[in-house]
Amino acid sequence: MLATILNKQNEDLIVDDVEIFPLEVGQVLVKVEASSICGRQIAEITGTKGQDYHLPHLLGHEGCGIVEDIGVGVNTVAVGDKVVMHWRKGAGIESDSPQYKWGDRVIGGGLVTTLSEKAVVSENRLTKIDPEMPSAAAALLGCASTTALGLINNEAKLKIGEGIMVLGAGGVGLSVIQAAKLVSAYPIIAIDVDEAKLKKAEELGATHCFMNEPDLYWGEPAEVVVETTGIPAIIQQAYQAVTSGGKIILVGQPHVEQSLTISRFASHYRGITVQDSEGGLTQPHIDIPRYVFLYKKGILKLDSLITDTYNLSDINKAMRDMRSGKVVGKCAITIN
Repeated sequence: MLATILNKQNEDLIVDDVEIFPLEVGQVLVKVEASSICGRQIAEITGTKGQDYHLPHLLGHEGCGIVEDIGVGVNTVAVGDKVVMHWRKGAGIESDSPQYKWGDRVIGGGLVTTLSEKAVVSENRLTKIDPEMPSAAAALLGCASTTALGLINNEAKLKIGEGIMVLGAGGVGLSVIQAAKLVSAYPIIAIDVDEAKLKKAEELGATHCFMNEPDLYWGEPAEVVVETTGIPAIIQQAYQAVTSGGKIILVGQPHVEQSLTISRFASHYRGITVQDSEGGLTQPHIDIPRYVFLYKKGILKLDSLITDTYNLSDINKAMRDMRSGKVVGKCAITIN
């Protein structure tokens, strides 16, 4: 089967044949139908977190597919089930990390990978969904949309009528804006440097959109500021944009060698809470079925987040387009 392999950091990915070993306890073989690309994959390629000591390995942690086989002990999914593939721990067994044979080498990829024709996945990284759910939309429930919805509900605990500012209107930022609209936040402020992304933010629920310029006046500070870029200078802006007693939630991750300088630090002693997002504290086996229900009712508009579609063979172009900002929202990788 074909799989996407990260062989060396800061080089093109390799799409090549790998072999699957017999399933072990708690492992599930999934025929992948669709995947998306998260900032985590770009960070793995560019070395944002530093040197990768597990190379080469497979990639991807948000996808959707059909169960083809199950290992001993698996009871939350069955052959033929449609499943979301997610990185947050859900119900079922946590298996040993799956391995694959690539030429004469044995390589891994973690408990879930999605950028391949098939994937061996730990049972607790899969959640069964309605078979009528479109695969490209369902793939977003593996990370981007579940992170955003959980961030609003569980981490920001945003109340009706509270304001939120989203710094960076990329895939996750747009998902946060969409989630904020669902809980009747106001205002919902989107900040970005790309007019196309701000237009999409307005479409998804932003009430105010601004280009991020040095002399920009945002107006009143927001109760919650969500930072999605991981750029230290933008993180510093979050401190200036949050109201006293408000909350800053960090989603984007700076490079491991970067530092953050906070200007006029004493002025920030005003009851601000700063925290990183932990995937929205999502409980996949509980939350994903609720989100699928909202999608089917036309309330959660996942399709509107997808702006670009690629084949698996075009994965390097997709990565380049993501890194350059050409992809306005989320991209879908169609596989089977």
